[in-house]
Amino acid sequence: MAEPENPFERFKRTTGAAIRAIAERDDITANFVPTPQGLVGTEARLPIPSRDLPGEEVAMVRGEADSVALKLRFHDTALHASRRPMNPAAREIYDAVEQARCEALGMRRMAGVGLNLDAALEERYRNRGYNRAASREETPLSEALRVLAREAMTGHPSPPAARHVADLWRSALDPRVLQDLDRLSQHAEDQESFLGDVRRLLEHLDMDFTSEDEPLSEEDMENQGEDSDAPPEQGEGESGEAQGAESPSSLDGELSEGGEAEGADELAAEMDGELMEGSGEEEPGRPGRPPEFDDRRNFPGAAAYRAFTTEFDEVVEAADLCDADELARLRQLLDQQLAHLHGVIARLANRLQRRLLAKQTRAWDFNLEEGLLDTARLARVVVNPMHSLSYKREKETKFRDTVVSLLIDNSGSMRGR
Repeated sequence: MAEPENPFERFKRTTGAAIRAIAERDDITANFVPTPQGLVGTEARLPIPSRDLPGEEVAMVRGEADSVALKLRFHDTALHASRRPMNPAAREIYDAVEQARCEALGMRRMAGVGLNLDAALEERYRNRGYNRAASREETPLSEALRVLAREAMTGHPSPPAARHVADLWRSALDPRVLQDLDRLSQHAEDQESFLGDVRRLLEHLDMDFTSEDEPLSEEDMENQGEDSDAPPEQGEGESGEAQGAESPSSLDGELSEGGEAEGADELAAEMDGELMEGSGEEEPGRPGRPPEFDDRRNFPGAAAYRAFTTEFDEVVEAADLCDADELARLRQLLDQQLAHLHGVIARLANRLQRRLLAKQTRAWDFNLEEGLLDTARLARVVVNPMHSLSYKREKETKFRDTVVSLLIDNSGSMRGR
């Protein structure tokens, strides 16, 4: 008899099936990650709920999944990009109101989807602190218009945190803007007409469509007009493996820009600085040594630091704190958090290897009958090609292997950049 399916695994499987059913696409997969990013290619990245699946977290995750599925079903990326403003502020509002349209269409058709979307929106705004905002400056206008548009198209009241954002901005908006929001529901089913209404709304907000408030980066210029459901680029872990097989000169190239790779590249630069050539007492051309830390350097007469007492220390094995399934989930979570560092680790390993190999002294045996041709004996070879003692061979030298261990502190106080 087959064992019953784990509730957590069943939730993941049914969530993926729900996304495919709502989006009416069978190529979409659901992946639960610590830092969800919505839709990446054909992969829907969703937050990971707790192992015991509390109701509020289940509704929040389902809401995020429904939001992705509804955009896949009702959103035309090419049409959206063709009429997207260049002004960054106008672009944010344009995207936010379009997302509200997709969600509103789902809420009109399915009551359960509306409850899930409310839970996801409430959680998102609480995490950003919008529920505690005391003034309009603490909340973006794009989010307020998203909430107001959502209310206008569904007639459904927003959850408390979202309602607070809308109330902060409602009194400050021009009456023509409020009228435009009320008219959005007339063309919610027709994206092209709807986008025309949104651009009229932006005009009443006195936003310029063509000028830009700030220069675009190269990445923004390349991705202009693309939506968040563009296909994913090659993973950094794969590029890291390719770097490990390249020549040393290519390994010194810059990593691709973006997100956590910047912080990791800074780590590579710091480590490379520690291994740069030394000076002073160091031999020329030898790697320098980082200064040894001595807690007593400012107080020569003081004793070294030590724990006052270990009487109250307690050591508990991880297996005693949670079951095997929870340990496996936590390990998977840690692996996902470290996935983007694979390329940097390969780069650091190759740099360290080159530094260590640079310390290795090479010795040769000359005047041998076989081996490598001794370039210093080329004249002899030309004059007397039959001379047998024109080869050399490298002597075997003992070189210690080096093992580098990375200790990762993943406690709550040490997470982040």
